[in-house]
Amino acid sequence: MKLIIERAALLAALDATADAAAREDTIPILQNVMLEAAQTKGGDGTLTLTATDMDRAIVAKAAAEIQAPGALTVPAKMLRQIVSNLEDGAQIGMEAEEDGTRLRLRSGRSNFVLGALPVDDFPKFAAGELPHEFELDAQDARRAFGVPAYAMGTESLRFYLCGILLEPKVEGRAKHLCAVAVDGVRLCRLRVPLPKRAASMPRVIVPSSTVTLLSRLLKDAKESIDVAVSDTRIRVTIGDIALTSKLIDGQFPDWERVIPDKPKIRIDLPVKAARAALKRVAIVSGEKNHRAVWSLTAGRLSFETRSEGRVATEEIDVGFKGDEIAPAYNSKFALTTLDQLAGNDAVWCFEDAQAPALITDEADPDVLHILMPIRA
Repeated sequence: MKLIIERAALLAALDATADAAAREDTIPILQNVMLEAAQTKGGDGTLTLTATDMDRAIVAKAAAEIQAPGALTVPAKMLRQIVSNLEDGAQIGMEAEEDGTRLRLRSGRSNFVLGALPVDDFPKFAAGELPHEFELDAQDARRAFGVPAYAMGTESLRFYLCGILLEPKVEGRAKHLCAVAVDGVRLCRLRVPLPKRAASMPRVIVPSSTVTLLSRLLKDAKESIDVAVSDTRIRVTIGDIALTSKLIDGQFPDWERVIPDKPKIRIDLPVKAARAALKRVAIVSGEKNHRAVWSLTAGRLSFETRSEGRVATEEIDVGFKGDEIAPAYNSKFALTTLDQLAGNDAVWCFEDAQAPALITDEADPDVLHILMPIRA
């Protein structure tokens, strides 16, 4: 293998793939990225990079001047560090030694030699049949894998919550693709228009690690992306980058059941003022006790926290009519929910002090949040 490639092209491909490589405490070859240099039928050269940890794989392609085709694998993290530290606009020469055990890199006055492992030992990540294929608008994809992510679970015992559920919903003329995350205390549901040919896809749970990779890969995407799904795998193609991942094999809870139907109590909440006040009173609660009582009277909301003799209270003006009531919420989780709201005002509804709160954002009607109270 021998080629010349622009630094920017190689770095973009490495940025896309290197994070899919396994960590240093796993099988050595899974820490490598596979480089395949090939000449296309049209005469153009392509360097294909592949990395996998056996739960997911990313393939990226970059244009290159191929002088001799070939393939080998080298440490992904180290190659990325080398290329990222070369000068902008640099050209990089790459050449494999005849026995395939080392890769030589040169750029200007910089020269590197990396140990290589044979491609025959590099595992193939099997995607299998992916019968459900559709296009998803780039902005919708960015939101689907980004907005609900804060509510993903992290407990290994409830592994089926450690990701985002994708579920098609067809209710009369309303057709949506729902993205849902739940951690047992918080829930976030985003809906986007249902893409053509997506109505028959199964409900699938995309793992949190894959969600993180997709959020990064989708950051600058402008055109529609291709999605292909089976019961066990998902593949998302963004231009010259394709990510294929296993799905979580588990039963996602009936998330719609916890959404209040017609809650009796409504707060018209000024988001910025509520966030600032709650953040201040939470200071005294310490690291373990995050309980904050929300005391509601006509036109007022008072936050109160207590911990080991410390007390903090603060009032803000809100839109509220009804009997006095005082639900309690985990201030940490309440703040992360408030942080997701883009508008100046939100609607905070609940049935009673022991019931889940439904939060909607005036600036983003396609998103709803649920926060469970701390029950007495």
